[in-house]
Amino acid sequence: MPYFGKYYVVAVVDTAGNVAYSAPITAMIEDRTPPIAPKGIRAKVDTSGIVTIQWPNSPESDVLGYKVYRSYEQDNEYYEQRTIGILADSMFVDTLPSRTLTRQAFYKIIAVDFSNNHSGFSAPITVALPDKVPPATPIIQAALVENHAIRLRLIPSLSDDVVEHTLYRREPTGVWREITKIPGHPTANLVVLDSALTHEQTYEYSLVARDWGGLQSERSFVVSAQYIDLRKLVVAAPSGLKAVYDPKQKQIRIEWVCKPPETMYHYLIYRGINGEAISTYKQVRGTNTFTDTALPTEGVYEYAVRLVLPEDQSKLSETGKVTYRK
Repeated sequence: MPYFGKYYVVAVVDTAGNVAYSAPITAMIEDRTPPIAPKGIRAKVDTSGIVTIQWPNSPESDVLGYKVYRSYEQDNEYYEQRTIGILADSMFVDTLPSRTLTRQAFYKIIAVDFSNNHSGFSAPITVALPDKVPPATPIIQAALVENHAIRLRLIPSLSDDVVEHTLYRREPTGVWREITKIPGHPTANLVVLDSALTHEQTYEYSLVARDWGGLQSERSFVVSAQYIDLRKLVVAAPSGLKAVYDPKQKQIRIEWVCKPPETMYHYLIYRGINGEAISTYKQVRGTNTFTDTALPTEGVYEYAVRLVLPEDQSKLSETGKVTYRK
């Protein structure tokens, strides 16, 4: 066997045929040649995260055993050794964490010979971790009524293993119905137009993300909007809206121009803060002014007004903006 060395003795024989042997000595051949790296590595993982790794025994006779290394990044310079000492077998069982956002683990193996020469790393083998963590919940940022549709602004799930988003709609007393599926893993905010709507009907929307393992996120916060087909409105919208901040009273006063109709009516005040979409805020009757005293934060406040009649309503007025500083 190469590099294992040999034992030598010297024998002395006299004329009578008697033999005497010297003490044995060993002659070692220094081994500086590392073994080749293991090949043909296979791995399988079960649903509980138990990984079984197998590979063929080295064809080299002086291989003593193996060392197994793991990393969660394939190109990581430093892999963690998972074996204790040198493994004599050509199979190794490892346990992966069951609840993690990491989706893959990578293993490499080294062969070690009797002279403690280490081979290079084997090619990495990839193991897919069992997916037990649902994706992060997406968000519907706003639902805005347009001439013939509701425009939905969506913030997709932040999880990197998302493969699909599904948008749902329902009437307040109905069941959720799928509107559309958005495949892939979008990295920017999305816009979806929902146009199959009924005039003056209120709708609710929600968004769900699904990952590559089939797990679904929790349903997003529900956002509602009343669809008004602006093409059917004949009532003139309020005009000349002004918004003024009173620093002494710490309040914002808005006023607008609108000829009072002869029938019953009221106004809907809409408000948005610091660039958020404006939404229904307050209802007022019998006046063309409104004082806003509930100012939760500094910034730019945006207002609009809608005239509402028993059987009709106007378009939204032009907006008015004002800056609030404490």
